[in-house]
Parts: sequence; structure tokens; C-alpha cells
Amino acid sequence: MTAGLQVYRDDGVVLQIDESFINLQFIRKGTIQLNAKNPTNLSTNWMYNTLTVSSLTAIVAIRCPYPVYINVSAVNNGSVTYEYIVNNAAGATLEYWICDTASTTSGNTAGLQVFDASGVLIFD
Repeated sequence: MTAGLQVYRDDGVVLQIDESFINLQFIRKGTIQLNAKNPTNLSTNWMYNTLTVSSLTAIVAIRCPYPVYINVSAVNNGSVTYEYIVNNAAGATLEYWICDTASTTSGNTAGLQVFDASGVLIFD
């Protein structure tokens, strides 16, 4: 480790933030209603909706009271569109949370910042 931070836990495990660490940050959360008919016409019971995320590296977590089929329906110009499909659940609400790699620009004036060997901000 050329620079960064090491934290030693009581059990001897070392937590390390250095130039190879990838930091995720919470981007946004929201809900979508699954109330449109599935365009592939599998059955009239299948309902769906889409969510487009403007990143190729984002992680999307979901919660729905019904089993959900997830399909990547499009990847265009740095965005990914996901289809969420449920059976016999018209009007079901799907909650989502999006996390992505942290921004490499900072306006912070306090805290810990870690840079790689090229001087690029890796952790803030």
C-alpha cells in the first residue's frame, strides 16, 4: 500500500482503503408501478414497467411483494434500461435503490481523501 488508511479491528482483521478501493455511493431511490401490459404479450396477467439508469456501473437493488423477473432491455449511450415483470399483480409497487461508483470530484474541505499514483481522487 503506497498510501491510504488501514484500520485494525479487535479480531485482527484489517480494513484498508487505498488506490485499489472502489467506493460506492447512494445515488437515489424511488418507486415504479407495475401496471402496464407486457409488450411481448406472454399473457394478459403479466404486468411490467421499466427503469432507465444513466450508468453502466450502477447497482440496482429492488423490493417487491411479488416475485419479479428482471430483463436488461436496452444498453444505449452509457444508460441501461431494465424491465421489471410480475405475474397477476396489476398495480404492484416496486421500490428501487441505485448505488454507483463515487464521483471523482469533490467540494469537501474535511475528511479523508485517497488518491492513486496519478493523483486521481479515489476515495472522498
